[in-house]
Amino acid sequence: MRFRRDIDEEEAEEKQETKIDYPKDEYHQIHCPVCGKVISASELAIDFGVPVHKALKIQREIDEIWEDNIDDEEEENASLSFLESVNMRLYLSIGDLQKIYHLEPEKEGNFELTVGLLKDHFCRLLYPEQDRDFETIFRDFDSYLKKLGRIEANKLKQRIAQMFCVTREKDFNLKAAYDKNLQILRKLYELDEQPIAQFRVKIRRMRDTKSQEILEGVEITYQQNKNGQEEKETITAKICTGFMCGHTFYRNVGKYKEIVIGMMGSARVGKTAYLAALINQITSADSLIQVSDRSDEGYKDFEENIVRPYRSMKKIRKTEESAEIIPLFSIVLKINEQPFAFIFVDMPGEVWDRDKKDNFIINQRRILQYVDLMWLCIAPEQTERVRWISDDGGEDAIETDMVKVMENMEGVYNDVPHEHTRQAAVLITMSDKIYREEEPIFEPDVRVMEEYVEDNKLKLDSMREHNRKIKRFLDEKANQNIVDNGARVIRQKTGELFERVNYFAVAAYGAKPDEATAKESRARSPQPSMIELPFLWSLCVVGCLDAVTRKWIEPEEEDRGFFGKLGRILFHRQDEELEEVWDDIEDQGELFQL
Repeated sequence: MRFRRDIDEEEAEEKQETKIDYPKDEYHQIHCPVCGKVISASELAIDFGVPVHKALKIQREIDEIWEDNIDDEEEENASLSFLESVNMRLYLSIGDLQKIYHLEPEKEGNFELTVGLLKDHFCRLLYPEQDRDFETIFRDFDSYLKKLGRIEANKLKQRIAQMFCVTREKDFNLKAAYDKNLQILRKLYELDEQPIAQFRVKIRRMRDTKSQEILEGVEITYQQNKNGQEEKETITAKICTGFMCGHTFYRNVGKYKEIVIGMMGSARVGKTAYLAALINQITSADSLIQVSDRSDEGYKDFEENIVRPYRSMKKIRKTEESAEIIPLFSIVLKINEQPFAFIFVDMPGEVWDRDKKDNFIINQRRILQYVDLMWLCIAPEQTERVRWISDDGGEDAIETDMVKVMENMEGVYNDVPHEHTRQAAVLITMSDKIYREEEPIFEPDVRVMEEYVEDNKLKLDSMREHNRKIKRFLDEKANQNIVDNGARVIRQKTGELFERVNYFAVAAYGAKPDEATAKESRARSPQPSMIELPFLWSLCVVGCLDAVTRKWIEPEEEDRGFFGKLGRILFHRQDEELEEVWDDIEDQGELFQL
C-alpha cells in the first residue's frame, strides 16, 4: 500500500479547535520550535501517557489477565498489554483535566482512563478539525477509506502512521509505521468498555509575570502495588499541544513573555560565533541584563558545545542543516529586573547560499513564522569580493556572490506569512578584518554597557553614530566601480527585504580562532568588539528596554529690570553651552536609520 507523504498538516493545524475557553490574550504566548504552533500558556499540557504506562505496569503485577502465558488468542487480543508500549500522546492541559476528568487545581482528585475515553482521544488526534466516531472508522476500515476518497484517505493514513511514533528521522519508514499503528487501533476497537488506568492527581499551578495562574506540574499517587506500597511521583515537564507534536518545553515555560530572534546569513560568516560571544558577554556581566533561567536543554547544549570552545579561542562547530536537534535555544534574561524568555534561532548558512526547492522554514524552522526580529550577518568579504576573497578557498570559503545570496534569502524569507513587521539588524561580522584609520570599526576596548547605556536606557545618539559609521563604510564600498559589488547589493536588498533595518559591526573573536595546541589556545582569549550593541538595540525594538535621545533646550530670556538688556546678553553668554536633557523615545521609528 502506498500513500503520499506530502499531506497538508499545516491545514489541519489551522483548523484545530482550541481545547479550552481561557481568554488567550490574558496569558503569554508560547512558540513551539518543532511544530511552529503558537499556543497560549493556558494550553500547556502534561504527558499523561507517562503515569498511565506506570499504572498499567502496576496493574500487570497484580492482575492475572496481564500474564504473558495467555493461550487463548481472543483473550490476548482483548487484554491491555499492547498499550504498555504505545505512545498515547495523551497531552492534557488544566482545561482538559477540569472538563473531562473534573479535577480541580490544588485539590487531589481521581483520574480514571477508560477504553472509551482513550478511543475519543485517538479520534481527536486523527480528526483534529472535526468530530468523528472511533467505532464508525474502525468497524470496517477498508470500506471507510473508500468512502473518504483518495485525498482524505491519504490524510488519515498519514496521521495513523504518525500517531504512536515520535521521530523526525529522514529514513523513517512510513509504511511500516502505518501498518503497526493500524493494528494497534484495531486492537483497541476490539476492547470492551473498561478502566485502563487509575491514580490520584493533584494539579500544581504557578503565576506568570502577568499574575495569571498557569500549569506548574502534577503530583501523581498510584494505587498500591503487590507489596502494598503506594508510590508518588511529580511531573513538571510541559508539553506542546500542537497537532501530534508533544515537544517538551523547559520547566518554567509560559511564565515569561517570549521573544524570537532569527539568524540569517551565509555559511561561515560568523552567526554562531556572534551568538556565542553575546551569550558569553551577557552571562558574565553584572549589569541591567541578568540571567534568570538557564533550564532549557537547548541552552545547556549551546553553552557546552558552542560557548565553551569560543572562550578558548577554538573553532565552533558548523550549524548542521539536517540536524534533528534544531539549533536554537531559550534563555530567560532580566532586563531592568523584568524577565523575558529569548529564543535564538540559528539558521544554517547553506540555506542562503543555494537555491532550495523545499520549503526549509516550513519543514524545519516553523518557529520563524512568528519571528520578532532578524539578525542578518554579513562578512567583510561579501562587501567587496576583489579585496577580501581568499586564494586557497577550501571548506572555510565564504560565498561572495551576494546577488545569489540575497535572492535566495528573499525567496526563503518570503515562503512564510509574517505577522510581525519585517525589521532587522544587519551585522558586519569579523570587523577586526576591516582597517579604517580615521573611523575605526574594530573597537575591542569600547565598553558597550557603560558607554552606550545611561540610567538603564540605550543612548540613542551614541548608537546612531555607530550606525552612520557602518553605513558610510558600506556606501564607500557600494560606490566603487567594481564588477562584484556586494556592498551595493546588500544596501539595496536589505532595504527591499525589510521594512526597517539598522546597521552594526561586531567581532566575536577579534582574531582568527586558534586551532594549534591546547596550550596556545589557553594562553589566548577572545577580544570581542561591540557585541552587546545590536542586542541592546533589539531590546528597544521589541519593547524590553527604553531608549533616550539628547534634546537641546533654548534658554528663555529674563527681564532683569533696568539691566534687562545687559542681563539678557549675560544670560546668553552664560549658557553658550546649552543644557542637555534626556527624553524618552516614544516613536519606534526613531530607532531605525531608514
